Amino acid sequence: MNRQFPECVLALMCFLQCIQQVFSCCYFDEYEHQNITSFQQANDKGILISCKQLELSKERKNLSEPCQIHVQCSGNGNAICGENNTCVCDKGNLRVQDKCVLDRKNLDEPCQIHVQCSGNGNAVCGENNTCVCDKGNVKVQDKCVLVNRSVGLSCKHNLQCTGTENGGRCLEGKCSCDERYILHKMECQPDSLYLENDKELLIVGGGVVCVIIILITIAVAVKIRKRDTNSSDRDPRRNTMHPGTDRVAEEGSNLECYHKEDIYSYNHLHEEVSRKSEHDEVYDDTNIYSYLSL
Repeated sequence: MNRQFPECVLALMCFLQCIQQVFSCCYFDEYEHQNITSFQQANDKGILISCKQLELSKERKNLSEPCQIHVQCSGNGNAICGENNTCVCDKGNLRVQDKCVLDRKNLDEPCQIHVQCSGNGNAVCGENNTCVCDKGNVKVQDKCVLVNRSVGLSCKHNLQCTGTENGGRCLEGKCSCDERYILHKMECQPDSLYLENDKELLIVGGGVVCVIIILITIAVAVKIRKRDTNSSDRDPRRNTMHPGTDRVAEEGSNLECYHKEDIYSYNHLHEEVSRKSEHDEVYDDTNIYSYLSL
């Protein structure tokens, strides 16, 4: 608990009790956890005078030096008097050249060493003593991420994928080719080139398949014809059967013609016989009538 007294009423008490010094200010500190109540004054030389029953007169302590109260370590930045009664850096601070500095600085915040900016990815303490992204990195959502990533390398943002032309997309954690581009020999090339090639290959492939089918069909037909020819040559009955069959067919047709002529002749003769019979019958009837009339 710090409480400052503008008129420095208590300064005279400390001045008379401790040492004759010209002090710039005075304040009252109460350290309940150390059970110390004291009046302290600081001069321009950084000397601390703690007045409690004339028993304390201490100078500022460096880091790792023994201490009794926190104020003895305050000249080292964010330092405190630790549990082992030595000056140490407070939580969230780093020791840098006998000073305590904040261990985490955001981008664009002031810094003293690179390690203060390490919580932002690949960040460093720049020339103007502020945290900035290191070379080859860009700021994305208050973090520094690598850029110039080629296709196939890991990524989190599209901005990182600039190492391959037309490969500026981050898909599933890897840099990939842009839309309408495909990867060929580690380059992103327009897919239209390969679509045309695919069409040509399809046409050529279809033509080749058709030619193969035609050749196979011809080969099968020739093989079947050759097999039939060989079978005919091996069987003599088939060779004599064909001309005999032709003769039988020819004779059959001749017999049919003869048969038709015989039928015609028979019918013609039969008609003449019939006519003669009718004439004879008429003649007989005439004779009968002549006989009866007699």
